[in-house]
Amino acid sequence: MMKTNRFKRYLAIALTAAMTLQQSSFVGLAEELPVNPDPIPVETQVEEVQEAAPETAPAEPEQTAPEAPVETTVQETQAVETPAPAEPEVQEEETNTADDQQSSGDDTSAPVQDEVPATNPEEGNDEGTTPEETVTPSPEAEPTVSPEVVEPGAEEGELKPEEEQAAVETPEEAEPAASIDEAKEALAVKVSVDQKYAVAGTLPILYKIEISGGKDPKQVQNTITVNGKVVYSSDEEKSEISYMPEEFGEHTLTVKVTDADGKTVTAEAACPVAVNETNSALALPSLEATLTYAERLLKVAVSQIGYQESTRNFIIDEDGKKQGYTAYGAWYGSGTAYSEWCAMFVSYCLTMAGIPQDAIPIQASCTLWKTQLGTKYIDDEDNYVPEAGDIIFFHHDSEKEPSDANYPNHVGIVEKVDENYIYTIEGNSNKSVERLFYGRADSRIVGFVSMRAIMKKYDGNYKE
Repeated sequence: MMKTNRFKRYLAIALTAAMTLQQSSFVGLAEELPVNPDPIPVETQVEEVQEAAPETAPAEPEQTAPEAPVETTVQETQAVETPAPAEPEVQEEETNTADDQQSSGDDTSAPVQDEVPATNPEEGNDEGTTPEETVTPSPEAEPTVSPEVVEPGAEEGELKPEEEQAAVETPEEAEPAASIDEAKEALAVKVSVDQKYAVAGTLPILYKIEISGGKDPKQVQNTITVNGKVVYSSDEEKSEISYMPEEFGEHTLTVKVTDADGKTVTAEAACPVAVNETNSALALPSLEATLTYAERLLKVAVSQIGYQESTRNFIIDEDGKKQGYTAYGAWYGSGTAYSEWCAMFVSYCLTMAGIPQDAIPIQASCTLWKTQLGTKYIDDEDNYVPEAGDIIFFHHDSEKEPSDANYPNHVGIVEKVDENYIYTIEGNSNKSVERLFYGRADSRIVGFVSMRAIMKKYDGNYKE
C-alpha cells in the first residue's frame, strides 16, 4: 500500500510538471497535490515512475489522468487557455489515499518531506505563466524559426536605412550653373522712323533708337549719311535723334554699339527726303487763229510729250505710294499738285488750246468727268469710230475703283486712227506724257467725247 501511495505521489509530480508546461486542464490539480521539496528533474521522475509501475499491480484499475506529452514549446504553452480545475478527480484520489491509510493501520500523518510546501507568491508566476526552471525543451522538438523581420516601409525594391544614408551622403553631381554672361541678355539695337518722308528745310526726321542687353559701359556711334556723305555724327547714347535734313535724298541713320565685352551690333533706318522745288510745263506752241479746236488741242498735247512728274518734290500717301509734283496738278488748283494727273493734263491742254469750258468742262477726276459731260459722253458700246482730237476714256483695273468695266479711271487725247489702231497722247503714263496706241477693239477703251460734235456747236472755224 505504501508503494501505491508513493507511485501516486510520483505520478502527481510528473503530471504537475507536464500540466504546468502546457497550462492544460490539470493546472488546478497540480497546485493542490503535494510536491517533493527536493524536486527531481522531470526526466528522472518519469523514469522512476516507469520502473515502479511493474512492481505494483493494483487489484482494481484505477482511473488516472491521461499522460500529457512533455514536448511543449513555450509558444504553445502561452497559446493554451487555462480551463477550470478538475475537482472530482482530486477528491477521488484523496479518498483512495485515506482508505489505504486506514487499511494499512499506519500513521495518517504525512512525513514532513512529503508535504508540498505552499508556493511562494514572490517566487511563483501568475496563472498561465510557465516557470523557467521547469521548462525542459524536448530534444526531438523542431527548432523554432523566427520570421524575418521586415522593417516598416521596406518593401521590395526600396532602400534599407543604411543604403538611404549612403544615398544622402553621396548627392548627385549637380549641373554647372549658368554663368552670369550666359544668363545676361544679348546685346541688341533697333532703329526706326515712324514718318514716311521728310522735306528738306521744312519737315525734320525723328529717329527712334532702342539699345538693350550687353555689358556696360557701351560705346555708341550714330551716323547719318545721304548720297554717300556723312551729314550727322554723334557718340552719345540716345533714345531719339531729331534731325533736319538740308538736301534731297535717302537719309540713313546707322547706330553702332559695342559693349564692355567687345561685342558689336549695328542697325539702321532710312527716310526719304523731298525738296520744295517746282517744275513747269513744257513750252507751248504758237497757235494760229485759223486752227480748229481739234488742231489746236493736238498742237498743245504734242508740245508736252516728254514731261515727267517730279522725283525730287514728292509726297508718300497713306498707302505708301510715292506721288510726285506736276505742273499740271499745280496749275489745276490748290492741293492737287501731288495727285493723279491724267485728267488734269487733258484739262490743261483744252484750256491752252482755247476750248471754252461750256463746250468741254475741265475736271481733275475721270469719274466725275463722265457725269459732268452728260450726253457729250459716248459709250464705246455705241460702236463709235474715233477721230483725231477726240478725248478717249479707259478703264484700268484698280482695287480703289469700281469693278464696272464701263467706269473710266484714265483719260487721254486721240492723235490719229487707222484701220487697226488708235494712237493717243496721255499724261500720267509711266509718270510722264507719252504716246501710246491700242487696238480698235481693245477692251480697256470705255468711252469718248467727239470733238467734231463740239466744234459743230462751238467752233466758228470748223467747216464740214
